[in-house]
Amino acid sequence: MSHNTLHDCRVRSSLCLAKRSTMYLLFIMLSFTSITSFARLQNDTARVSLFLENQPLKTALGEISQQTDYRFIYDDDLLKTSRPITIRIKAVPVIDALSQIFKNQPFYYRVMAKNVVITPSKKANAQAQDIWNVTANDTIIIRKVISASNKMPLAGASVIVKETGATAVTDHAGNFRITVPQTGATIMISFVGYHALQQSLSPASELPSTFEMKSSIQEMQMVTVNTGYQNIPKERATGSFEIVDNKLFNRTVTTNVLERLDGVVPGLIFNRSIVTGNNRGTDINIRGISSINTSTQPLIVLDNFPYTGDLSTINPNDVQDITVLKDAAAASIWGAKAGNGVIVITTKSGRYNQKMTVNINNNVTIVNKPDLYYIPRFTSSAFIDLETFLFKNGAFNSDLNNTTTFVPYSPVVDILNKRRLGQISESDSATQIDALRGNDIRKDFLKYVYRKAIYQQYAVSVSGGTSNISYLFSVGYDKNITTLVGNRQDRLSVRSQANIKPLRNLSLQVGLGYTHSESINNSIGEFGSFYTGGKSLYPYARLADDQGNSMAIDKDYTYHFTDTVGSGKLLNWKYRPLDERNYSDKTTNLKNLLIQLAANYSITPSFTADLKYQFEMQDNIGRNYYNEQSYNVRNLINLFTPTGGSASVNSGIPNGGILDLSNINLATQNLRGQLNFNKQVRKKGFLTAIAGGEIRQSHVTSNSGRTYGYNADVISFRNVNYATPYPTYLGIQGNSLFIPNTIFFSDNLDRFVSLYANAAFDYDKKYIISASARRDASNLFGVATNNKWKPLWSVGAAWNLTNEEFFHNPVFSLLKIRATYGYSGNVNNTVTGVLTIQSGVLNTFTNTTTYSVKQAPNPNLRWEKVATTNIGIDFATRNTKFAGSIEFYSKKSTDLISPVPTDITSGYTTLTVNSANLQVKGVDLNLKTINVDKAVKWQTNWLFSYNTYKLTKYLYKRSSLAGLYLGIGLMNPIEGQNPYQIGAWKWGGLDHNTGDPIGFVDGKATKNYDSIYNYAGKNDISFHGSARPLYFGSFINTVSWKNLSVSLNITYRLKYYFLKNNSIQYNALFTGYAQNGYGDYVNRWQKPGDELHTNVPSMVYPAIANRDNFYYNSEVNVFKGDNIRLQDINLSYGLNTHSEWLKSLNLYLYLNNVGILWKANKAGLDPDYGVPPPKSIAIGLKATF
Repeated sequence: MSHNTLHDCRVRSSLCLAKRSTMYLLFIMLSFTSITSFARLQNDTARVSLFLENQPLKTALGEISQQTDYRFIYDDDLLKTSRPITIRIKAVPVIDALSQIFKNQPFYYRVMAKNVVITPSKKANAQAQDIWNVTANDTIIIRKVISASNKMPLAGASVIVKETGATAVTDHAGNFRITVPQTGATIMISFVGYHALQQSLSPASELPSTFEMKSSIQEMQMVTVNTGYQNIPKERATGSFEIVDNKLFNRTVTTNVLERLDGVVPGLIFNRSIVTGNNRGTDINIRGISSINTSTQPLIVLDNFPYTGDLSTINPNDVQDITVLKDAAAASIWGAKAGNGVIVITTKSGRYNQKMTVNINNNVTIVNKPDLYYIPRFTSSAFIDLETFLFKNGAFNSDLNNTTTFVPYSPVVDILNKRRLGQISESDSATQIDALRGNDIRKDFLKYVYRKAIYQQYAVSVSGGTSNISYLFSVGYDKNITTLVGNRQDRLSVRSQANIKPLRNLSLQVGLGYTHSESINNSIGEFGSFYTGGKSLYPYARLADDQGNSMAIDKDYTYHFTDTVGSGKLLNWKYRPLDERNYSDKTTNLKNLLIQLAANYSITPSFTADLKYQFEMQDNIGRNYYNEQSYNVRNLINLFTPTGGSASVNSGIPNGGILDLSNINLATQNLRGQLNFNKQVRKKGFLTAIAGGEIRQSHVTSNSGRTYGYNADVISFRNVNYATPYPTYLGIQGNSLFIPNTIFFSDNLDRFVSLYANAAFDYDKKYIISASARRDASNLFGVATNNKWKPLWSVGAAWNLTNEEFFHNPVFSLLKIRATYGYSGNVNNTVTGVLTIQSGVLNTFTNTTTYSVKQAPNPNLRWEKVATTNIGIDFATRNTKFAGSIEFYSKKSTDLISPVPTDITSGYTTLTVNSANLQVKGVDLNLKTINVDKAVKWQTNWLFSYNTYKLTKYLYKRSSLAGLYLGIGLMNPIEGQNPYQIGAWKWGGLDHNTGDPIGFVDGKATKNYDSIYNYAGKNDISFHGSARPLYFGSFINTVSWKNLSVSLNITYRLKYYFLKNNSIQYNALFTGYAQNGYGDYVNRWQKPGDELHTNVPSMVYPAIANRDNFYYNSEVNVFKGDNIRLQDINLSYGLNTHSEWLKSLNLYLYLNNVGILWKANKAGLDPDYGVPPPKSIAIGLKATF
């Protein structure tokens, strides 16, 4: 066995005098350390007050821990022999308090920094003689204690040698030094919140170099939840909280904070169906929706205050943990802003009495290009054949004969027209057309427009503290090279936070955060976003020739016009997409400043006062500059040149560039005063209460404008005449036009005043009751609402059966029942209680601005109210194999903002008032299991959620029956139904002779599509279910072996439907070149009998719009969205470190968007994305020094 590895120092009977001298010197140093520790304790300013009568010793220790920074380390079994404490002291030094409470106790205590280690008094003498009475049969060992979950050292762990009673305490690096018998030893290690560890080996040298301690179920129960107003031990909470701790939060590698919650919180879902491609969006719901016309997004709270800035300014590396508040007891303290749930983000901070610690986290993520071939699109050859068919049927005659606006048309149409006019032969036209069949615009986009994205993230933080000061300083830098060439994003974030104790009862906190992000968006755009003449780009177009030279595409006008018009007096009118990246500079600069100040004063040990202030300022500055070579500038200059004139002389648009500027400024202030009370009541009760008030103001201003003739070199511009219309060249855009003017101003000021209170009483750790109330007033509400005193409130209760004497269940170590009921609310910022007018366009005849009434006065306007009932059960088995919670909830939303019909003599057809009701019911389950707990460990976290909606009151009715009942998955409010329910036309198949789709009117089959849209009723529509998953959740499986860990997150979404978004619409195909329906086009009905194996209607020309719409919105295109997805894989390896300066080193690999494992639909479609997000891989390292 290696002596270097074990750090053993063997003591033999033949020790030389030098070694004996070393032992005596060690004894003198330890004695000096004890004396200096005692001296520091004497000089410590910490004081305590205790008023206890015949109370357990553990109660006294808890009081001291609550009032000071001291922590007690002991074995629970040890305190069972303690004598009751009766003590009445006020503001005495800690050393005096310790002397009194340990007087006549059968214990020995020792103070080491802020740790008080308690051991049996009998064994104290053995420990005192441990160092210098070393014999030949003893061994001094040095070992390390770390957490099994994150491999971090555990400072302050208590170590005892069972045979001798020798004790030790681990230092800041988790190391301890202790003497054990050489023949064998049993080491017992304990640490708060961890399972006690006991290991016996013989000889002692066989003891491992590192001891790993596992978190206990009790640790999870003792976690503190942060509501944004107070920290509550979860064991005393009656409400519904979900905690995403630092380890779970950092399991995902992304620069977006909220994305890290996807698939790890029961009841929280990302609605992906509203986004496409690799934009996952941030549309989030917690336990469904609580509103229909107001935002359904949860309230975001950052460090105790609502965060109104851009979420992209929050650096994930600064986040310590996140608490999700889901029911009334948890969230109602936030009042009229909490109806959709609350996400409380807590950032990292320094700790008192902590040596300086440096944390580093660096990673690089590589994202693949998008799969442009995922959705079947027209091949060039098939599209050319279609164009040939359309040409023969005269579809392009109007474009070809257009001598007014000179709209562009495709090269194939141009070739066919030249052949028809006799300008080229039939064989030449066929050769030219065949040459285009081999082109594929998707190849050019993948070669010139897309690239693999590279996201780089760097973060470093320094934290630490003394007995009176704690500090943290962090810097983060993100450099994102996106998948679109020409686009990139950079973010620099700096944050500092300090806590100071200038006086014994006073603590101050100062926080400062600054983020500057810059986005450059010079790409030509995503595939599918490019149009020519109002039509999608034809599939055989090319962006560059074989040598890579940029090629022109007719964008607004045919080349026959742009090549010949003006006789050299106009600017070049060609559009070359790839060149445009060099002719524009489109940037967005986002700057966010966050300042936080707080003071806490302890009036008594149980009664404190808080004063907190936050100021947030954000500037979002957009700058889009187009130089004189860009198509936008050349097009406008030519367009506003009078016919026959010179663009450089006569145009109403001056030569030079065009500069568009926009600015959105946000300034938010919050001020809060709060009283806090925490006290043990008599022997078994504990009361917690807060009461306070706050004021909040949010001021958002925005403006935009345009400058013509801008010269970036000398910073000059030219004035233009916006009030006078100009003739356009050859009248191609009408006889006259006003010069485009983008000047815009807006100003929005929201103010809130609130009073609130919350209290909870815990009796004997068995029975808990809680209550809260909050009153909000705002300049958004009507006068009558602000004058009423009608607070939002909640009540809750919990019963911990585990602590009942009659509960002797051999299975459960925890069984707790919770129930809450209460109200929260939502505020619609788009409506106010006063008469609102809005400015319109300039009246050219009177040269004055027009105004109109935007909103009628509503003195009774109030917040939307959400009543939530929640019943939960927390459980854990005695063998810790199973632990979790299950909750049943019901949310009833009333007074929802929605339109209602009104008497037209009032001047309005509808009014937007509090008028609708909505009900949501559901279940959340969070189950943690330990499946294997040996050398190889396997843990599973199963999340399951169910929720369903029903709109119980909605007064507004659409005039069209089709508009009333037909829904495609977006919000479709219908009284008595799920607002996200998909309604589709009932399908009668295809006509055997024509291939026409068959629908129903009043239950009778018909092919009159206008009649279907105008007269079909509810019975002619098939209702399939919700477009939002009714069941969803995830399985997070983690397998670890030694320092290696693999975690897989498998998500599932069940019981929902989606409408296929790439069904063919012939009218859109013929007139707009919509090519996503190629899969249907290939499978369309073409002859009698095809209806037996296809549902795609025949192609008819000219197309019938309502025929297309009927098929597109019919039930044959509705599919089940159920799927199971391997969302991500996290592989991490923690390196063993034996260095004093390197505490931990972790390497990790992260795979995201791995793919769908199973889906219910047979169409091969991803139900959650138009195009699935590209796979990505990230590699990084974390280090702590």
